[in-house]
Amino acid sequence: MLNNRLCPSVMPPLPPGPSMPQLLWQARGLFAPLELLDEAHSTYGDLFRLPYDYPAVCVCSPTGLQAVFTAPADILASHQRGSVFDLVMGEHALVFLEGKAHQRHRQWLMPPFHGEQLQGWGNPIMEQTRRGFAHLPPGATFNVRQVMKHIALTVILQVVMGRSSGDQRDRLRSLLSGLFRGAESPLHAAALVFPFLRLDWGAWSPWGDFLRQKHQINQLLLHEICQRQEFALPRAQTDLLGLLLQVKDETGQGLSPAEI
Repeated sequence: MLNNRLCPSVMPPLPPGPSMPQLLWQARGLFAPLELLDEAHSTYGDLFRLPYDYPAVCVCSPTGLQAVFTAPADILASHQRGSVFDLVMGEHALVFLEGKAHQRHRQWLMPPFHGEQLQGWGNPIMEQTRRGFAHLPPGATFNVRQVMKHIALTVILQVVMGRSSGDQRDRLRSLLSGLFRGAESPLHAAALVFPFLRLDWGAWSPWGDFLRQKHQINQLLLHEICQRQEFALPRAQTDLLGLLLQVKDETGQGLSPAEI
């Protein structure tokens, strides 16, 4: 997304793109997002403007993506504050931070994601992948997305929460599974895309259900963080959550629970 803080005289011209109203584009994207992007790509090529009320383009080539990732923050903004990405990924997500805040968080995350540590997670990832495909009969047709979602969730919980998290990890699996199922519903997705649908009418409403599930997940993770900080659990030395609790910057400051 182009940085909308740029002076209009400095703003580069946008490439061509779909001319449909933003509301119609978002509505079509709820039901067939990949088909919609494929349609625009086939018409406008590897770089096209998105019909939003802020300057945004879609990049579909490796060289274009390289230019995006190496562009300075005064040219490209990571995202639009207050957008759906904040709601889903949180305001402290590394991919959305800019400038000094981004550099500081990257320094914090270097030790947990060091090469040796990543290699140590390789065997659990391969084991869960083998288990995920073991029950599928040879030659059978299956939904790859569903299988990979199950494998990814299992791996994430094992790597982040550790093998000894017990009830906490099982509860988190249940909550995340419910959140993912809701995201696949057009009604729930519509509440994320259209701000005027973000009305909390209780747990039965799409937005109310999302808020309650998100709150339960945050509370569970906060409880786990507080437990580890209070009792210094041994498993906190090996899984990702424990490693994040240990990182410090040059001043001795660590990540806050919200940042974790």
